[in-house]
Amino acid sequence: MNKMISRSFSKKKIQTAGIVLLTFLWMFVASMSVNLYSANNKFQDDYFSETNAEDLEFVPAEGTDVEALAAKYDLDYEERYINELVSDGVSYRVISSAEKIDKPHITDGNSLSAAGEILVNKEYADKHDISAADTVTISGKSYKVAGIMTLPDYIRMHVRNDSLSYDPENEALIMASAEDTAAIEGGKLSVVYKAKFKDISDEKISDHTSELVRSRELASVTFRADNSNINALGGKISIYFMLTVISLCIMSVMIAVMLIMFIYILIGENKKNVGVLVANGLPRRKVFFGYLKAVAGLMLPAAVAGYITGSLFAPVFNRLLETDLSLPEMKFSFEPLFFGVFMWIVLFVGIIAAVFGTRSILKLSVVDMLRDTKVTGISRFERFVKKLTKKSSIEKKIKTSFAIRSKLLLVLVLFSVFAAGVEFFLSYSIYRFPKNICDAQEESMDFESQVYFRQPAEKSTEGDQYFYELKAMGKGKKDDVIVTVTALEDGALLDIGGHPSAGEAILNKTSADVLKAKKGDNIKLEIYDKEIEVKVAGISDRVAGKEIFIDHAWLAGENVIENKYNGMFTSDASITVDSSENYSSVLTKSSILESYESSQQVMKYGSIILGVLGILIPVILIAVTVSVLISQNKKEIYVFKANGIKNKIMNRMVYGSYNGFLLLGIIISIPYSFFILNLICSIAVKASGVRYPSDLDAVGIGFAVLMTFIVYFGTMLVLRLKHNGNMEKILNDFREL
Repeated sequence: MNKMISRSFSKKKIQTAGIVLLTFLWMFVASMSVNLYSANNKFQDDYFSETNAEDLEFVPAEGTDVEALAAKYDLDYEERYINELVSDGVSYRVISSAEKIDKPHITDGNSLSAAGEILVNKEYADKHDISAADTVTISGKSYKVAGIMTLPDYIRMHVRNDSLSYDPENEALIMASAEDTAAIEGGKLSVVYKAKFKDISDEKISDHTSELVRSRELASVTFRADNSNINALGGKISIYFMLTVISLCIMSVMIAVMLIMFIYILIGENKKNVGVLVANGLPRRKVFFGYLKAVAGLMLPAAVAGYITGSLFAPVFNRLLETDLSLPEMKFSFEPLFFGVFMWIVLFVGIIAAVFGTRSILKLSVVDMLRDTKVTGISRFERFVKKLTKKSSIEKKIKTSFAIRSKLLLVLVLFSVFAAGVEFFLSYSIYRFPKNICDAQEESMDFESQVYFRQPAEKSTEGDQYFYELKAMGKGKKDDVIVTVTALEDGALLDIGGHPSAGEAILNKTSADVLKAKKGDNIKLEIYDKEIEVKVAGISDRVAGKEIFIDHAWLAGENVIENKYNGMFTSDASITVDSSENYSSVLTKSSILESYESSQQVMKYGSIILGVLGILIPVILIAVTVSVLISQNKKEIYVFKANGIKNKIMNRMVYGSYNGFLLLGIIISIPYSFFILNLICSIAVKASGVRYPSDLDAVGIGFAVLMTFIVYFGTMLVLRLKHNGNMEKILNDFREL
């Protein structure tokens, strides 16, 4: 039995190679993505735990007693000096040393131990070949470099307040003692507080968070969960998780379908031989285990090779994605647990295929198995398709007959086309996410710079559009969510699709999603010590951040905020961070858009993987399908050849059999692709705070259809050229039967 099955597998070289390659690819993607997911997830937990990253960062309002505030909200806190200056063409952000919260992660050298020592961020040090024990001069004073560091709240570097991009050539993050930080001349000195909640319940933390967001005791507050820099790592982890799920779910189904088809065909060819063996006392269960053993013998070595290769490639792929992240080197290790789980998944797929593939033959009697396997009739399915197609020529009728002879083959080719369409559509859409975000934001931005004030100010310049930005707690239908409320004066520099009237609000798409709100709904916002209710007047096309826009005059009239502003939008190109003592940052439109795009680079890499899968998977499946089609129709091909049908015509009938079903596979893939895209986008809203534009894109559909056609017909052409003139081999194979 085993020898017979082994010979059957060895004769089906293309099908066997297809199973091996698809299994290898399946485990390669699954192993790479799950290693990336687990390593990044573990790194995030260990890194933030080791450095004791803050739960929140705040600036107290004038007159606030920080000690009393900490006691009231169960906080441990540390005061942090920040000195920002430019010296010898280099922009420095000097931060006072940390003892408990947001401690630096030392990658080389030692921590601070004496006055006059500093720590330098890794990117700047690498760019300038700075090592521990070197000397760096800042504002005319020399400092000894005690060590090279990364900081947990600077995953994506941000040194200058007037730019969101980071230039390692001319920008440095420095940590020094509090005394040294305050003593550096020529800079702007400010104070912030890093804080962590004490060991209290999650419910109490949630209550404190809600109160802190609304508290008038704070001039500003940023929570770790609301920190886009830290969420940059979370975005990577989400992508890896998505790739793991896709590879384990979708590709598992592909392999299972292909294996069921393969075993079913082999059993059909070996039915008489199996009948002889069973008649001579071979237990039927040995038939099942014989095919299972053969399948496992093919899949398990390929899966092991794919798992190991994917594990080895994971660190390389991770380094590609770390180009814009300020992280220490991440450690990857072989995970026996994942290896064991994956091998069980592979074996389970093999068992399913063996069960369904051998199910029909194990139900037959020995007499049934010994009968001639010749097809004596036409199935109702085949009659229906032939009647439906009404082919006008013999050649077209033969094509249809070849295509529908095996329903499993039809399912496989439809699945391969469907998979290609889905992969290409998702690849195109996800690749364009960064640009779509920038486009959605840029359409509303008719200003050159966004300015933030150090202290709230009254309007002083005509032509600018002023705002008061603050955090608030939005009462959603399911969860309470921290949102950014912008009390905006009427103007055109920031176009949000209109201006909200008194008691109304305009939400961007992200806040509308997380709050489950639509136009006409009423939503509640907790701002400072008040709860207000506003009517949703509209949904803005803006997608980044959880933004809610309210009329400034109305909010000030309700005594929720003072009648001042903490920022403005301006088209005055002469405004810089140094042009006023009260300007804390001046962000240009280009730097804001660049930040949006750079923060989403991980999406592009994920989309490239999907695009590659969109090519490899259909090519393998189509090659296997054509090979099986030829094997199943050897007798007909022999008869046609004997009656003078030329190879050219014969090839056209064989390789064109499924052309009629190509369009059906594409049509099925389009709505499914859009469904999956919206599912991904809805998950991403919570993970990244961005509502990715997922509207139906005609160009994306066109790209998916075009690439599917290219892959399908390209594969058929290559197979045809490879086997052209090879019909004699088919005839010889048939004569040997």
